[in-house]
Amino acid sequence: MRVQDAVAESFQSIASPLLAGRLVRNIEVSTTPAFIEHGLGREPLGFFVTDVRADISVWRGSTNPAPTRLLALVASASSTISIYVF
Repeated sequence: MRVQDAVAESFQSIASPLLAGRLVRNIEVSTTPAFIEHGLGREPLGFFVTDVRADISVWRGSTNPAPTRLLALVASASSTISIYVF
């Protein structure tokens, strides 16, 4: 029983941030920062690109005026993407 409790406790500490995420659809990104309202009420831990319409790389921009409200995204080229932010 203690092993099961320990496994469940470990899983909850890993899964909780992912479960508290939000899907943001149809974001226009390019080589200049796009500031996206993520709606988490806290600074995001990370994001996954869930849909992309071109062969691009997407990363978090270095300048963000409001990290608890906005996510700054930069891409290697222009495209429309969807992300899951957590």
